[in-house]
Amino acid sequence: MATSIPKDQLALLRDFVQLCKAQPLVLTLPELGFYRDWLVSIGGRIPEKPTSCHGTCPCDEPVNGNAAHHTHETPEPAKEHAKEPEPESEESDIELDTTGVIEPDNDPPQPTGDVDLEVTDEMVDESDEKRSQAQHAFSEGNMEEAIKLYTEAILKNPQSALLYAKRASVYVKIQKPNAAIRDCNRAIEINPDSAQGYKFRGRANRLLGNWEEGAKDLQTACKLDYDDQANEWLKEIEPNARKLAEHKHKRDIKKKEKELKERQERIRQVQEARKRAAEEQERFAASGGGGGGFQGGFPGGFPGGFPGGFPGGFPGGFPGGFAADDADEPADEPPGRTFTGEVIEHYRTRWTNLTPNLVQPAESKASWMAKEEAVVVTCWR
Repeated sequence: MATSIPKDQLALLRDFVQLCKAQPLVLTLPELGFYRDWLVSIGGRIPEKPTSCHGTCPCDEPVNGNAAHHTHETPEPAKEHAKEPEPESEESDIELDTTGVIEPDNDPPQPTGDVDLEVTDEMVDESDEKRSQAQHAFSEGNMEEAIKLYTEAILKNPQSALLYAKRASVYVKIQKPNAAIRDCNRAIEINPDSAQGYKFRGRANRLLGNWEEGAKDLQTACKLDYDDQANEWLKEIEPNARKLAEHKHKRDIKKKEKELKERQERIRQVQEARKRAAEEQERFAASGGGGGGFQGGFPGGFPGGFPGGFPGGFPGGFPGGFAADDADEPADEPPGRTFTGEVIEHYRTRWTNLTPNLVQPAESKASWMAKEEAVVVTCWR
């Protein structure tokens, strides 16, 4: 059925279309959700909201009470700052005394015995005999024989931390630090207070150039059971260990300073983004967009008071009126009053069936009845 649309309403619609052409992202405003739904239903395409902002977009945060809607202009590239030198990662640039450092040994692991073996008194005696023979071989300078005899003693009594520490001392003597460390680890596992285990593991770490680990082990050995030889080895290793500790401390400070600067830069960028969003909101509002509405106040009322009626008194129709069955009209309300309940429902149903060119917002009946001062928002293609 043909309808007559007032010229002033057509002018408003023309302004709205021009605004959409100039700023397509206006269609992404939340309050125009009903209009987007209608456009999509007739095959229209809605521009997607850009996602150039990373993480939580400051453009969506309230500015003076309203959401800041703008065109998400490509942000200016951050000013390049002079690249800071990377934190020093190793001790390669530190002057260390590496005298006595040797290449690691890569022999297969030596026999260690079964720590869960049930050891009898007889086995303990046999183990002690082998240990005495090993000590004699060691004093005679026969290192291979000493290792062989200590191994036999360990197999007889694998629960003795002292035997592993003694064999480790022979491995240190023949400069097989990795083998010595394996024996010391077993000794400390069996007896966490094995001073001999820490002593010879500290010396083995010194031979490998593990200065900090070696110093820590030798310090522990001296605390558990002071030993002149362990203290002498500790003094030998402490200068290098101290240099490395100071170097790591400075590196940690630099790392924390760098992290702090990066965090401050991220905060600065967020603040700038918020400022741009506020400025864009002000420009958008000044150009007539956002909450300012169209001439006549959209949302805020077309000429004639919307909400409050189109020219001609809505309800009561446009000038010239809609063709409708007056018998279906509800009783007139006094001028200037709002309409609720069945009156709004009547006009909503009537408008929906009136013409395919009139569209209702996607609001439920309950929503309409809850808003006493709301009326049907109608847009034309």
